[in-house]
Amino acid sequence: MTVSPHLDRPLKGRLARRVGSTALVTLSILVPLACSSSDDSNPTRSTQAAVTTAPGDGTAVGPTTTGVPATAPDTAPVADIVKEPVAPGTPAPLGAGVSVVLVDSEDLDVEARVPGETAGPAVAATIEVRNDSSEPFDLSSLAVTATYGDGTPAIGNDSEPARALTGTVKAGASAKGVYVFRAPPKAADTVIVEVQSADRPNVVRFRVV
Repeated sequence: MTVSPHLDRPLKGRLARRVGSTALVTLSILVPLACSSSDDSNPTRSTQAAVTTAPGDGTAVGPTTTGVPATAPDTAPVADIVKEPVAPGTPAPLGAGVSVVLVDSEDLDVEARVPGETAGPAVAATIEVRNDSSEPFDLSSLAVTATYGDGTPAIGNDSEPARALTGTVKAGASAKGVYVFRAPPKAADTVIVEVQSADRPNVVRFRVV
Protein backbone atom coordinates (compact mmCIF):
# COMPACT_ATOMS: atom_id res chain seq x y z
CA MET A 1 0.00 0.00 0.00
CA THR A 2 1.30 3.40 -0.83
CA VAL A 3 1.35 5.91 2.05
CA SER A 4 0.11 9.34 1.17
CA PRO A 5 2.78 12.03 1.38
CA HIS A 6 0.44 14.01 3.67
CA LEU A 7 0.29 11.16 6.18
CA ASP A 8 4.01 10.37 6.11
CA ARG A 9 5.12 13.33 8.23
CA PRO A 10 2.83 12.63 11.30
CA LEU A 11 3.84 8.98 11.18
CA LYS A 12 7.53 9.84 11.17
CA GLY A 13 7.00 12.23 14.09
CA ARG A 14 5.29 9.57 16.17
CA LEU A 15 8.07 7.09 15.42
CA ALA A 16 10.73 9.63 16.38
CA ARG A 17 9.01 10.39 19.70
CA ARG A 18 8.66 6.67 20.45
CA VAL A 19 12.36 6.05 19.78
CA GLY A 20 13.34 9.05 21.94
CA SER A 21 11.23 7.82 24.87
CA THR A 22 12.77 4.37 24.65
CA ALA A 23 16.28 5.87 24.68
CA LEU A 24 15.51 7.97 27.81
CA VAL A 25 14.20 4.93 29.67
CA THR A 26 17.28 2.93 28.76
CA LEU A 27 19.59 5.81 29.82
CA SER A 28 17.82 6.21 33.20
CA ILE A 29 18.49 2.54 33.91
CA LEU A 30 22.12 2.55 32.83
CA VAL A 31 23.27 5.73 34.64
CA PRO A 32 22.57 4.50 38.25
CA LEU A 33 24.23 1.20 37.40
CA ALA A 34 27.31 3.00 36.14
CA CYS A 35 27.49 5.21 39.25
CA SER A 36 27.06 2.22 41.54
CA SER A 37 29.80 0.37 39.71
CA SER A 38 32.14 3.37 39.97
CA ASP A 39 31.58 3.75 43.73
CA ASP A 40 32.01 0.04 44.35
CA SER A 41 35.39 0.09 42.63
CA ASN A 42 36.70 2.58 45.22
CA PRO A 43 35.28 1.51 48.60
CA THR A 44 37.34 4.04 50.51
CA ARG A 45 35.59 6.96 48.80
CA SER A 46 32.32 6.38 50.62
CA THR A 47 33.99 5.94 54.02
CA GLN A 48 36.45 8.83 54.06
CA ALA A 49 33.87 11.41 55.17
CA ALA A 50 31.68 8.98 57.09
CA VAL A 51 31.08 9.47 60.79
CA THR A 52 32.21 6.51 62.84
CA THR A 53 30.66 5.25 66.03
CA ALA A 54 32.26 4.18 69.23
CA PRO A 55 31.97 0.42 69.79
CA GLY A 56 28.99 -0.62 71.81
CA ASP A 57 27.38 2.74 72.66
CA GLY A 58 26.41 4.16 69.27
CA THR A 59 27.89 7.58 70.09
CA ALA A 60 28.89 9.55 67.02
CA VAL A 61 32.57 10.37 66.82
CA GLY A 62 33.81 13.19 64.60
CA PRO A 63 36.99 13.21 62.50
CA THR A 64 40.23 13.19 64.47
CA THR A 65 43.09 15.68 64.16
CA THR A 66 46.81 15.25 64.49
CA GLY A 67 49.58 17.49 65.81
CA VAL A 68 50.52 19.01 69.16
CA PRO A 69 47.58 20.80 70.88
CA ALA A 70 47.95 24.47 71.77
CA THR A 71 49.04 25.18 75.34
CA ALA A 72 49.19 28.28 77.51
CA PRO A 73 52.57 29.99 77.64
CA ASP A 74 54.76 29.29 80.64
CA THR A 75 54.89 32.06 83.23
CA ALA A 76 57.57 32.45 85.86
CA PRO A 77 56.44 32.61 89.50
CA VAL A 78 56.35 36.13 90.93
CA ALA A 79 57.95 35.01 94.21
CA ASP A 80 58.73 31.99 96.31
CA ILE A 81 56.24 32.65 99.11
CA VAL A 82 52.89 34.48 99.06
CA LYS A 83 52.12 35.69 102.56
CA GLU A 84 48.69 35.81 104.18
CA PRO A 85 47.14 39.31 104.34
CA VAL A 86 48.02 41.29 107.47
CA ALA A 87 46.34 44.27 109.09
CA PRO A 88 47.40 47.90 108.51
CA GLY A 89 50.36 48.88 110.65
CA THR A 90 51.79 45.35 110.70
CA PRO A 91 55.23 45.03 109.05
CA ALA A 92 55.52 42.22 106.51
CA PRO A 93 58.95 40.95 105.38
CA LEU A 94 59.87 40.98 101.70
CA GLY A 95 63.07 39.21 102.69
CA ALA A 96 66.79 39.91 103.26
CA GLY A 97 66.15 42.70 105.77
CA VAL A 98 63.52 44.64 103.77
CA SER A 99 59.96 44.92 105.07
CA VAL A 100 56.77 46.72 104.04
CA VAL A 101 53.94 48.16 106.09
CA LEU A 102 50.59 49.66 105.13
CA VAL A 103 50.60 52.81 107.22
CA ASP A 104 47.39 54.46 106.02
CA SER A 105 44.44 54.22 103.61
CA GLU A 106 41.53 56.41 102.62
CA ASP A 107 38.45 56.31 100.40
CA LEU A 108 38.18 58.99 97.72
CA ASP A 109 36.85 59.79 94.24
CA VAL A 110 39.31 60.05 91.37
CA GLU A 111 39.30 61.23 87.76
CA ALA A 112 40.48 59.39 84.67
CA ARG A 113 43.57 61.23 83.42
CA VAL A 114 45.27 58.79 81.06
CA PRO A 115 44.04 56.00 78.75
CA GLY A 116 43.15 52.86 80.70
CA GLU A 117 42.09 54.70 83.85
CA THR A 118 38.51 55.02 85.07
CA ALA A 119 36.89 57.68 87.20
CA GLY A 120 34.93 57.04 90.38
CA PRO A 121 35.33 55.66 93.91
CA ALA A 122 38.84 54.55 94.85
CA VAL A 123 41.14 53.62 97.71
CA ALA A 124 44.49 55.33 98.37
CA ALA A 125 47.02 53.13 100.18
CA THR A 126 50.16 54.57 101.78
CA ILE A 127 53.02 52.07 101.73
CA GLU A 128 56.26 52.36 103.72
CA VAL A 129 59.35 50.34 102.81
CA ARG A 130 61.91 49.81 105.56
CA ASN A 131 65.44 48.75 104.73
CA ASP A 132 67.12 47.07 107.69
CA SER A 133 69.73 45.39 105.52
CA SER A 134 73.32 46.55 105.08
CA GLU A 135 72.89 47.56 101.41
CA PRO A 136 70.71 50.06 99.50
CA PHE A 137 67.39 48.69 98.25
CA ASP A 138 66.22 49.47 94.73
CA LEU A 139 62.60 50.68 94.86
CA SER A 140 62.18 50.29 91.10
CA SER A 141 62.07 46.53 91.68
CA LEU A 142 58.74 46.88 93.50
CA ALA A 143 55.35 46.02 92.02
CA VAL A 144 52.29 47.21 93.95
CA THR A 145 48.87 45.90 92.92
CA ALA A 146 45.45 45.41 94.52
CA THR A 147 42.34 43.25 94.31
CA TYR A 148 38.84 43.42 95.75
CA GLY A 149 35.89 41.09 96.25
CA ASP A 150 36.73 37.56 95.17
CA GLY A 151 40.07 38.61 93.69
CA THR A 152 39.00 41.05 90.99
CA PRO A 153 42.04 43.13 89.93
CA ALA A 154 41.68 46.78 90.93
CA ILE A 155 42.60 49.34 88.27
CA GLY A 156 45.39 51.67 89.30
CA ASN A 157 45.01 55.44 89.01
CA ASP A 158 47.61 58.22 88.97
CA SER A 159 45.30 60.91 90.38
CA GLU A 160 46.23 62.76 93.55
CA PRO A 161 47.48 61.74 96.06
CA ALA A 162 49.20 58.94 94.07
CA ARG A 163 53.00 58.98 94.42
CA ALA A 164 54.81 55.79 93.46
CA LEU A 165 58.05 54.79 95.18
CA THR A 166 61.17 55.51 93.12
CA GLY A 167 64.93 55.58 93.60
CA THR A 168 66.65 53.64 96.38
CA VAL A 169 66.39 53.33 100.15
CA LYS A 170 69.68 53.51 102.01
CA ALA A 171 70.57 50.92 104.61
CA GLY A 172 68.75 51.73 107.85
CA ALA A 173 66.32 54.15 106.15
CA SER A 174 62.69 54.03 104.97
CA ALA A 175 60.56 55.55 102.20
CA LYS A 176 56.82 56.08 101.67
CA GLY A 177 54.66 55.97 98.57
CA VAL A 178 50.94 56.30 97.85
CA TYR A 179 49.08 54.02 95.45
CA VAL A 180 45.52 54.64 94.30
CA PHE A 181 43.19 51.87 93.11
CA ARG A 182 39.63 51.98 91.81
CA ALA A 183 37.18 49.89 93.83
CA PRO A 184 33.38 49.90 94.18
CA PRO A 185 32.20 51.51 97.44
CA LYS A 186 30.54 48.29 98.60
CA ALA A 187 33.82 46.40 98.07
CA ALA A 188 36.12 48.92 99.75
CA ASP A 189 36.43 46.75 102.86
CA THR A 190 37.58 43.77 100.73
CA VAL A 191 40.55 45.51 99.09
CA ILE A 192 43.85 43.65 99.40
CA VAL A 193 47.07 45.48 98.52
CA GLU A 194 49.91 43.26 97.31
CA VAL A 195 53.60 44.22 97.25
CA GLN A 196 56.42 42.22 95.70
CA SER A 197 59.97 42.79 94.53
CA ALA A 198 62.13 41.27 91.83
CA ASP A 199 65.00 41.20 94.37
CA ARG A 200 63.20 39.53 97.29
CA PRO A 201 61.49 36.15 97.72
CA ASN A 202 58.19 37.13 99.38
CA VAL A 203 54.92 38.60 98.21
CA VAL A 204 53.32 40.52 101.07
CA ARG A 205 49.64 41.44 101.28
CA PHE A 206 47.65 43.89 103.37
CA ARG A 207 43.99 44.27 104.26
CA VAL A 208 43.06 47.89 103.74
CA VAL A 209 40.42 47.79 106.50
